[in-house]
Amino acid sequence: MPRYACPNCKNEYLLSNEEYRSNRFCRNCKTKLTMQREQQPHRPCQIQKPDEKDSGDSVRKKEEKKFERDKQQSYKPRVPPAPLRGPVAVTEDVEKATKIASTLYDQFSRRTGFFEGYESLVYVISSPAAAGAADPGSNQLALYLTYVVATIDYQTDVDRLLEQAKVEYQRNPEMFTPEGVIKSYPNILERFVRSLGSGYPSNGAWAWKKISEILLRDYQGTPLNLTKDPVTVSTLRQKIARFPHLKRRKLSNFYIRLMFEKGFFKIVDPVNIPVVPDIQIGRLSFYTGVLKTNAEEDNTDQQQWQVVFVGNDPVRSHIEHVWSEAAKPLGVPAAYLDEALWLIGSELCTSRDCSNCPLEALCSKNTSITFSGDSYRSRR
Repeated sequence: MPRYACPNCKNEYLLSNEEYRSNRFCRNCKTKLTMQREQQPHRPCQIQKPDEKDSGDSVRKKEEKKFERDKQQSYKPRVPPAPLRGPVAVTEDVEKATKIASTLYDQFSRRTGFFEGYESLVYVISSPAAAGAADPGSNQLALYLTYVVATIDYQTDVDRLLEQAKVEYQRNPEMFTPEGVIKSYPNILERFVRSLGSGYPSNGAWAWKKISEILLRDYQGTPLNLTKDPVTVSTLRQKIARFPHLKRRKLSNFYIRLMFEKGFFKIVDPVNIPVVPDIQIGRLSFYTGVLKTNAEEDNTDQQQWQVVFVGNDPVRSHIEHVWSEAAKPLGVPAAYLDEALWLIGSELCTSRDCSNCPLEALCSKNTSITFSGDSYRSRR
């Protein structure tokens, strides 16, 4: 009967093949068992001819020691890597964030400096011509925006999505209505979502179906009824949490901002519409010194890396809070800073193009922080 051993606690078991297939983990520490093969008799390694410095006996002893060392190491249990240092502590510099917000809001609203000639994504995605809607405040345009935003994912080329959505709306406007989506066969709807440039067309088609069902069942087929009576941002976010894709933190922030600016959502506390806590705004926040972590201030362990996710707490909440505080003196929602922050973070911070940055005089240039995906790693 085969012999199995736990590489962690060294317990040994005699198990048949059937017993091993049914339970292949150690009863003590739940580590996966490994089969123990019969130890082969030691075969001396081929010993090289001794050189002038080493005699034949010394070379043989070295080979024997190496064999014993390798033998001992082969039976050592696998030790998981040391956990990352924690907990993560983030500090905010609201004063610096306020100065940065004032500079960016002034230049972005007047389209001067770095933002000269820039056309806002909010305008491009929601212009009446884009949806072919004669009335900018119509339910037709509100539905168009809802389905287009719900198609965005991290593998979607947004520029291509916007262009294709305009073309497809001219051809098939009924596909941007709850009734049209519900009536469509699943394979036809999936092909349609794929034609827009979705990275996950089957998942996107499912989301369109669910959104359409909720709109027809609870809101008379229009997203305008989500705020038939004015609501707070928190209440609106709870309602949107029922909609697939739109409930994601980044998309929900963008969707609320977009629909509010176009007059579709009635919100009693628009100052609470936050920025989108994505990697670009996270990069700018940490490079400038608006946010700092304990890894940047702790010099005792210079070789440890600290990994946290920008899209998760506590970093996400700090990004939203610090820019919300910075926007208060301007009398505008923090969301109005979102696009300017994103542009600087994506086009200047990534390439370290500080000479063209309007924030160079305010920036701490904490470039020791490197980002990977939705996370950053900080090393002293």
